[in-house]
Amino acid sequence: MKKRLLFCIGGLLMHLMALGQYQLTQENHILRSGDQHHFRLAQKAQPGATGTHQVWDFSHLMAEKDLFSHMVPYSVEREISGISASVVLEEFGSHFLFHLSGNRMWQTGTKLKGGAQIIYQKPLLRMNFPITYGTIDEGDYEGYFSRDSKKRHFFGHYRVEADATGTLILPGGVRINNTIRVKSSKIQSYEQSNSASEVTSYKWYAEGCRYPLLTIIQAGCGQGPTTIRTAYYADAYKLNDKKQNPAIGETFIGTELSGYPNPTSEEVVLSYSVNKTGPVTIKVFSTQGRKLAHLKEGIKEPGKYETLLHICELNLPSGLLIVKLLTADRQQDYRLQVVH
Repeated sequence: MKKRLLFCIGGLLMHLMALGQYQLTQENHILRSGDQHHFRLAQKAQPGATGTHQVWDFSHLMAEKDLFSHMVPYSVEREISGISASVVLEEFGSHFLFHLSGNRMWQTGTKLKGGAQIIYQKPLLRMNFPITYGTIDEGDYEGYFSRDSKKRHFFGHYRVEADATGTLILPGGVRINNTIRVKSSKIQSYEQSNSASEVTSYKWYAEGCRYPLLTIIQAGCGQGPTTIRTAYYADAYKLNDKKQNPAIGETFIGTELSGYPNPTSEEVVLSYSVNKTGPVTIKVFSTQGRKLAHLKEGIKEPGKYETLLHICELNLPSGLLIVKLLTADRQQDYRLQVVH
């Protein structure tokens, strides 16, 4: 049976601590059909500390490739018959089915890219709005994994906890205050099995962005957790456009660096933003640190820019390369895969 608890000594103390902190509401953070969310996958990272007034610095993350999450209406013909769902999240060719009921968002099924299906006969709670720091929801779920007409039953326990608040720093020096982190974990076992697996996700949210700013997923099976995915919101700098950033004392735009296409064989369009007027330089290095190219973009005023990088003209080799953007006040790295 689901329990809703307050993770603190005394409800009054928790109430006082929560004053002024951001809370997740159904209106602002439920999955919405027709939306798209642009992530950048990065190297594996650790989630950091729990509690209030934290500062999580993930400015060192280097983008490896893009990931687009698509929210689409549920269709019985395309998905799983007999499953109640309101919206479908598409990622990596797999479809994750969610049912919205009142203030709760339940996961009712998954249709994997290879054709296998996961059916939750007793669904898995993903969010129960509103969510504030210290809120905990937990309960049991069960279902079966189906592939080639064979079924394997499983059962498990979930726990959803808003375990931390603070300031999140993303690549490009994007600093987002008053964020709230939601930790979701599930421990699952299959019938006739003595082992259990655990998967935990950490997701950071803030005002002005319906979907996560940063997601870290960890998994473990009888051992310590291992990070299996790290992804951050590619357009997080937009949250700070035309806002006063107390850390630097001026209007903050950011220096988010991206490239398309990636991988590439002939050319890549590099997109970036500048926060402070000054010289802009782009350098390309091998993973061993050897400089392969040096491009001077000239003096740039605050704003967004694009430049074309010609792979053949610069005689760039195949493999993973590091593109460095240097502006008047910061530096950012981007990983580019060249294939000849």
